[in-house]
This record gives sequence, C-alpha cells and structure tokens, in this order.
Amino acid sequence: MSKHISSEAINAIADHLRQQVAAGPNGVAEIEAKLPATEVGFPGFGVVGIPLDIAYSGFRDRFADSLAAVKASVDDYIAELGRARVAWVEAENASTVVVRD
Repeated sequence: MSKHISSEAINAIADHLRQQVAAGPNGVAEIEAKLPATEVGFPGFGVVGIPLDIAYSGFRDRFADSLAAVKASVDDYIAELGRARVAWVEAENASTVVVRD
C-alpha cells in the first residue's frame, strides 16, 4: 500500500485546522470567548472559601496562558502548512513531464 501527499491534502489539513480547531464551535476562539464567564465574582466562595478562590484564580490564569499557547501553536502550524503547500506545488510543477510537439 502506498500513500501519496498532495498540495490539496496539505491545504485540506490547513482548512480543517482553521475551521474546526481555530474557529469551530468548540475551537480555541470559542473557548477563549467563554473564559471570562468562568470568573467567580464577589463574594466569591465566601470567607471560608478564600483558599479555594486563590486556587481557582490560579487555575484560570494558567488555563488562559495554556490556551494562548495552543492558539499560537495552531496559528504557527497553519502558517507552516501554507509554506509547505507552496513548496509542494513548486515540486509538483517541477516534476511534471511536458511533451511538446
């Protein structure tokens, strides 16, 4: 069994990442938009829950940082796929046999 890579396949992967991972209904942008809704306002967890509030706030901050890193990684990967596609098209064109009369 052989597998072939094409510029169309590279483009399809980039499109999938763009539409589903970066912007889809459960994509990074959607999750990022919902993050402010997870903040617990005053009085928070109450006086007894101050340690819980501190831990929860720390978790939210770390999650926001991790989400930003995921977004940057996905954006970088999409950009790299775009560069790979351009190079692949050039390679496809260079390896095409042209018969002239």
